[in-house]
Amino acid sequence: MAKFFILFLASALCFTTLIHFTAADADDFDKFHIKGSVYCDTCRVQFITRLSKFLEGAKVKLECKGRENQTVTLTKEAVTDNAGNYQMEVMGDHEEEVCEIVLVQSPDAECGEVNNQEFLRNAARISLTANDGIVSNETRTINPLGFMRKTPLAEYSKDKYTLEKIVKLREDRPFIFPFKPKISRIFYFFSTVVESFTKISRPRRFCRFIETISLALEANSSEAILILYQVLEDPSSSPEAIRIKEQAITNLCDRLTEEKRGEDLRKLLTKLRPFFSLIPKAKTAKIVRGIIDAVAKIPGTTDLQITLCKEMVEWTRAEKRTFLRQRVEARLAALLMENKEYVEALALLSTLVKEVRRLDDKLLLVDIDLLESKLHFSLRNLPKAKAALTAARTAANAIYVPPAQQGTIDLQSGILHAEEKDYKTGYSYFFEAFESFNALGDPRAVFSLKYMLLCKIMVSQADDVAGIISSKAGLQYVGPDLDAMKAVADAHSKRSLKLFENALRDYKAQLEDDPIVHRHLSSLYDTLLEQNLCRLIEPFSRVEIAHIAELIGLPLDHVEKKLSQMILDKKFAGTLDQGAGCLIIFEDPKADAIYSATLDTIANMGKVVDSLYVRSAKIMS
Repeated sequence: MAKFFILFLASALCFTTLIHFTAADADDFDKFHIKGSVYCDTCRVQFITRLSKFLEGAKVKLECKGRENQTVTLTKEAVTDNAGNYQMEVMGDHEEEVCEIVLVQSPDAECGEVNNQEFLRNAARISLTANDGIVSNETRTINPLGFMRKTPLAEYSKDKYTLEKIVKLREDRPFIFPFKPKISRIFYFFSTVVESFTKISRPRRFCRFIETISLALEANSSEAILILYQVLEDPSSSPEAIRIKEQAITNLCDRLTEEKRGEDLRKLLTKLRPFFSLIPKAKTAKIVRGIIDAVAKIPGTTDLQITLCKEMVEWTRAEKRTFLRQRVEARLAALLMENKEYVEALALLSTLVKEVRRLDDKLLLVDIDLLESKLHFSLRNLPKAKAALTAARTAANAIYVPPAQQGTIDLQSGILHAEEKDYKTGYSYFFEAFESFNALGDPRAVFSLKYMLLCKIMVSQADDVAGIISSKAGLQYVGPDLDAMKAVADAHSKRSLKLFENALRDYKAQLEDDPIVHRHLSSLYDTLLEQNLCRLIEPFSRVEIAHIAELIGLPLDHVEKKLSQMILDKKFAGTLDQGAGCLIIFEDPKADAIYSATLDTIANMGKVVDSLYVRSAKIMS
């Protein structure tokens, strides 16, 4: 009992002491000490470099505003000392206010420009409350603020940065992170926690590495590419060096893509193969796909992409990187189909789909089945195209499919239904695809909308086209594609073959160069031509073919061929007198009613006989 009483007293004493310290800490946090520094941004890069200098006599101001009405509730100014540092004290808790340090005046006339970009203002914001989770002390250290020099120093553009210089940066450089404010705050918090408890400065070094890479990229394009190549050639393999090289690869790809240097991107991928052994396979796959995508952004590089994919397939096969190889092979098959090398693409897909089904990688299987459906459709093998699309839908139902991929499936479904003349079902699928692509801002949305309008025209609802285009969703994509479909709809509504041909001529890129639209418009053209010819020959029993050609405005041989086809298809009764150059139209033969009446009589007699037989069978039984 005595031990229990002593234990209870000790616990109560500790709890009381804890409450006392907590209350004391809350009281101490009513006064905050703010520290910061001001420098001259001599290179106009908006962060500290080795060429930056700290300013003495620079004036800064603290401003606190209400979160709701933006009313200024507190202002206080400070001036930097000979080391470029400033300090100020603030009383009270400002939890419901937004406080930030802003630059007021520079002592250097050549270095007095202030950049008011939003991310720089966020970098200077400060939390003046005890309820923000910061438990270190009442001191608040602000990110360095910089006035920009009117023109950058000449030394900046001549300086070369290598990985060795990055790693050997002096350790006493102030911590900064000149990027997006959310990332900056995350790294600042991580750095504060780690340094407070473990005294490890790696987060600061990592951010300084990124800083120097970013500084190098501010040079002109060719010089930046040279700097980045020097970074990649450095033999260092420490974790910091690997992270820097990964960022350098991304920046180098962007630079080479901007300059449309596709061959250099291919050589870069070959040069990086030793580096891939130092990083995880997932990162390797991400870099490889990123470089292939970068090459794809350069126009006219289809052959280069095919060569690049074939090289990577050989390398992945030798390195036994199965998952990466399968994805590169799927990309290669898509490129071969785009290049109209259908036999090779089909052979590649046939082998790949069996391998992926054994591994049960459903997400990749959806891509492959969908690609196979497109390939069979290009070969006009509609049954196999539908079978492959059904397989893609089955695999997609078992997993989560990204909206873009689901939109692609719906788009292919609409194309196949339209090919079967089921335009109403095709329209619904095109509408689903359009909604998916429109929500994602995908450029394929305009193609889905164009195919929707095509379906409306093909079911003789051309009057709905103008309403769809003028809708809220349609107005976002007004352009040549929709103008082309509107012109076709007008020609169909007026049953004017001349307007239809004008539309085909004026919008050749949007109509004839699109294989799907061209295929259906050819059928529509034949329908319009037949309707116009039937309307023209209706008043005649005998008419010269040349006269009909003159009325319709088409070549004589073209009209004669179409009339012959219509007679064979029994669109009307007639014959062509080629010797006289005339079309003879026969009267529609009237069917003799006696034949049908006789058949009806025989059918009724048969029913009577059957009924009598049934009755006699019942009597006999």
